[in-house]
Amino acid sequence: MSRTLRIGFLCAATLIAALFLFGSTANAHMGAERFKIEKRVSVPPKGPRGQLELRSSSGGEVRLLRAEGTDYVGSFDVRNTGPGPLTITRVFVLDADDDQRSPPGLSAQPEGGARASIPPGQSRHYDVTWHAGEARARQLFAQIVVDSDAAQPEAKQVDPPKTVGVVADRRTGLERHGLSLLLGLPLLLALAALASRFVAPLRGKVLRSFGSGLMLVEAALAVLLFSGFDRELGKRDGNDGLQLIERAIVDRASGLELFLGVDGLSMAAILVVAVVGLAAVVALDPGSDSPRPLGGAALLVSGAVAALSTQTTMGFVAAWVVLVGGAVLLTWDSARSASLQIAIVGVVSTALLTVGLRFIASHAGGASLVDGSETSMVYAFPDLVRAHFSTELTPWLGLPGYRSAWLLVFLGSAAFLPIVPLHGWLSALGTRGSTFHPSSSGRSLAETALAAAILPLVSAYAVLRLALVIQPDGARWGAESLPTVGVVFLVIGGLFASTERDLGRIGAHLSLARGGLFLLLAFSLTPQGIEAAAGLAAAFGIASALFHLATGRATARAHESALARLSGIGRSAPILSTALIVGILGLASPLLPGMLGPLVGLVGAMGRNPFSAVAGTAALGLSMIGVARAVRTVFGSPPSEWRDSKYLEPFGGTVPDLRRGDLAWAAPLFALALLAMLAPRLFVGPVDSIIRDLVPRLDPDGPTRVALDIERPSATEPGARS
Repeated sequence: MSRTLRIGFLCAATLIAALFLFGSTANAHMGAERFKIEKRVSVPPKGPRGQLELRSSSGGEVRLLRAEGTDYVGSFDVRNTGPGPLTITRVFVLDADDDQRSPPGLSAQPEGGARASIPPGQSRHYDVTWHAGEARARQLFAQIVVDSDAAQPEAKQVDPPKTVGVVADRRTGLERHGLSLLLGLPLLLALAALASRFVAPLRGKVLRSFGSGLMLVEAALAVLLFSGFDRELGKRDGNDGLQLIERAIVDRASGLELFLGVDGLSMAAILVVAVVGLAAVVALDPGSDSPRPLGGAALLVSGAVAALSTQTTMGFVAAWVVLVGGAVLLTWDSARSASLQIAIVGVVSTALLTVGLRFIASHAGGASLVDGSETSMVYAFPDLVRAHFSTELTPWLGLPGYRSAWLLVFLGSAAFLPIVPLHGWLSALGTRGSTFHPSSSGRSLAETALAAAILPLVSAYAVLRLALVIQPDGARWGAESLPTVGVVFLVIGGLFASTERDLGRIGAHLSLARGGLFLLLAFSLTPQGIEAAAGLAAAFGIASALFHLATGRATARAHESALARLSGIGRSAPILSTALIVGILGLASPLLPGMLGPLVGLVGAMGRNPFSAVAGTAALGLSMIGVARAVRTVFGSPPSEWRDSKYLEPFGGTVPDLRRGDLAWAAPLFALALLAMLAPRLFVGPVDSIIRDLVPRLDPDGPTRVALDIERPSATEPGARS
């Protein structure tokens, strides 16, 4: 035998011995022992066959409880319900190299290390342990798969593997049910508003005080959850990158779950909704006895929180209905035309979302619920992200299926962005600033501020979540035209704002321009653009609330909305003028959160859409012309008509500043705006973890791909993986 053959024989023998002794890591048992069977058995055994049944002590998912230190333990039983013996071939966590679903540190071992087959009617006990100190996540939601040679009596193939869910929670106190409380507190206020229609003592001041106190608790809870949010936790850390998770099965047969959770795309938006909701409820007209605006505001806030936190398609549609219904009730008394337009747009958008999301859910394959039970309809957002629709959806509505589904979902999501021709409701709300009542102090315009701030914010989030994160293939198709459409809206809005003479309508035009900028940035499909678009969505809520509330106070007290008639209010009302300037700057320019974010997004868009990026940057100048005219009005000379105005005569012929009661709504908005300007990374930084996972699917390798320059956490941090 030659030397070469001897060396080859020795290497082959060494390799075979290593495989025999150490087994295959891909199919290894999760505990200390490893099964000798390395391939899944496909042919059932001869004779009587075993049947596999998984049982946990809770009857559903395996709930792990804290043991020693940071370890959490639980168990489940594998029972053989068939007439023959049952052999367990593999037990493993449902993960993949490119799809880390569970946090690290999870293991399962059979009690006593038994490997023998399970006789009929008997069971084997498995101990499940989560070494939580190895994980960054504070919750664990995982699926353990048990594979065996179980088969039906006459079947030629073994049964599919069975799955059991595993749940553990390291959190304490309010964190365990934080999102449920954020949803429930506004609903409690809505119920109180409904009860006040039948119980007279609850009306008026009592209901207002209760509502203000409840929304103060809502905002405080949102701040608490926001401060405890881990901004570096991503999908690679398990749980699909979600935090504050709450899951429960609603209907196992249809696959419906209550599934709440937040990530970097939604946490900052929830904070903005809670703070803006508090400001608007405090600013509502105390002289009104109608509980409808307060009830509508409560439903609007609750629907917004639900839409931002739900992780299922049907949950989002239900939240959208509550959101629209709340906006209609909120604006019904003060802006009937806007209320009707919101209702019409809401009905159409709900229908589009329902059809589009239903089609996606029915073509996404199968999934598992929290307890491991299988469902053919996929409703959960994380499971939809794992589906690839471009190759699986059949043609529909004259287009490839994935394009039809994306188009319906995008149109439904972007209904309140606002963009032409669906921005009429916002124009009607802006016109509300030109309608005055002698008995009004401007507080009734709080309904305008809340609807104008929250509806576009939730709509922008829906576009990012449903049209980009879940459907990247459709987003690439839409990106062929949407940046150009965004530039057109940006130019139109800026052009109208630069020539508008009514302060209330300037806000509507600037909002249109802001919607165009959002489309341009989001569908540049660059990391910088997507991050900037998420920042614009949060900033829009802050800026819009400040602008509309300040405009409402100024125009209602002067009984004028023309810019020329509001000149000089900065001299007599510095706090009011500051709120107005911050609001209008936030609407017109990338000021919040952080001026550089959207500008960097435009620079990032240059590689993909140079014309659109340059045109969009130039169009921002048109918006700034409208801002300059408004700012010049604030610091101009007061008109002579003020001295003869019967409305301003009690204030010495000048527009009065915000009063002590107004500071209750101005202070939280000022604080939030200041935080966004000084620490913008708090709002846009958490989006980085989502972009890291999204960009490879959204923007495949190629000559036009923009570099993904986002730092990953150090490998020494908990939960970090190489």
